[in-house]
Amino acid sequence: GCTSLVVTHDMNLAFDVADRIGLVGDKHFIALAPTDEFKNSTDPVVQNFIHGIDPDALIDDGKGMRA
Repeated sequence: GCTSLVVTHDMNLAFDVADRIGLVGDKHFIALAPTDEFKNSTDPVVQNFIHGIDPDALIDDGKGMRA
């Protein structure tokens, strides 16, 4: 087998080539999971990253954080 580390912000590429995906922030893993589990994560930080939403652009409209 072969192990590779791919660093990308291109989520389509990551989903195509990875067996596992990790999201790093604040010097540690925020998430590390098999690709399907990562893609379906309920963690809003993970979903914001997948969909390219800047967390600093979110506002609380009283119904939760929205872009």
